[in-house]
Amino acid sequence: MNRSNVKDASRNSIGLVEAISGQSVKPDIVHLTAAYSFDHHRIYGKESCSALKAGLRVAVVGMEPQVAVSSSVTGFAPNVTVLKRHRSRLRFGTMWHLFKHAMRLRGRIIHAHEPQSLMVGVLVKFLTRCRLVYDAHEDYARTYAYNHVAGKYARSALRKAVACIEWFLCLFVDWVCVVDEHIGRRFARWHKRVSVVHNFPPLDFGVQQLSRRIRPKNAVYIGLLDRQIALPEMIESTAEVVKTHPDFELWLLGSGDDQFIQTYLAKTEALGISGNVKYFGRVPHAEIPKWLSAAGIGLILYGGQDNYQDESFFTVKMIEYMAYGLPLITSAFRGLRQTLIPIGCSVFVDPTQPQEIARQISGLLENPTLADAMGQAGYAAFRGRFNWDEGEAPKLLALYSFLLHEELGC
Repeated sequence: MNRSNVKDASRNSIGLVEAISGQSVKPDIVHLTAAYSFDHHRIYGKESCSALKAGLRVAVVGMEPQVAVSSSVTGFAPNVTVLKRHRSRLRFGTMWHLFKHAMRLRGRIIHAHEPQSLMVGVLVKFLTRCRLVYDAHEDYARTYAYNHVAGKYARSALRKAVACIEWFLCLFVDWVCVVDEHIGRRFARWHKRVSVVHNFPPLDFGVQQLSRRIRPKNAVYIGLLDRQIALPEMIESTAEVVKTHPDFELWLLGSGDDQFIQTYLAKTEALGISGNVKYFGRVPHAEIPKWLSAAGIGLILYGGQDNYQDESFFTVKMIEYMAYGLPLITSAFRGLRQTLIPIGCSVFVDPTQPQEIARQISGLLENPTLADAMGQAGYAAFRGRFNWDEGEAPKLLALYSFLLHEELGC
């Protein structure tokens, strides 16, 4: 389904509601984002679809996708407004368009997804008396500081500045929604209403039944590729693995710092492993299952930078790997160890040591029984606990229900 068809279908669905009621019906929920595409897997595929299935009217105002819209954007299509991407990092033009569309829609709840759209949401709340939800997909203060400036003191200053902006804007927020407990603890210092709604994949993301198979001789990393990721070490470890497993491949899927990526991909020629390291770029989220179905090992290798060191954090990628029965090789950070050790689906490495990473990859390639057992354990955890449908969607819907009743004075 192309973008125009998505927009037409979603507008028709809202128009049908209006025709039945005989009057214009404003949405219950309006998602605003100046950074993410309208079909983002959390905003569209999880939050919007869960609300629509519960009988709520939903609209999404978001950015045009960076990759082609896939045919999976179907079914419970909300009212979608697609905005063109602006080059400015501050996105003032985008924020103006967000404001115009939010005022046009006049939703009962504005659901903002990053600091820029939160600024818009605060203004819209003052003008329309709506309820406002802030959804922190990540620790934006840390992420902005690390990605946009260099130097310890400059990063510290920017981090504090972004945190102060978030603190001030949250004074006007009715509810804060975060993706993990670490971020939740930070916002709990500022706000009384904080809910952790993990970004777990839905049950239909993973395979419905895990069957035994010949495990491919490859390892996959899917996600952002920047200086926070142990990309150099992954490539160096691949050079070690191919000495004993010449058909081993490293698959890299994602986008990020192009100069950083190309610098290290160029080194594969000197290492003699250019045919073993496959860089596929950014792929639509709906196509990730195809890649995971063909993968043998899942990599969660964040580097040793200050942004992640000794932090208790959670990553949805490891759950997506578990949904396809992949054994994991994970950075030995406290938060990941606390989550994964009880499950038994991962081995842990120092992400700055290529030899250690290579040793664990080779160990899983040479012991398929162990790899299968780890994959089975991860898959069982996904089906039983770490999924959107049974644990996270009810929390989000309860949040919406409370705010909608509060708006009505119930």
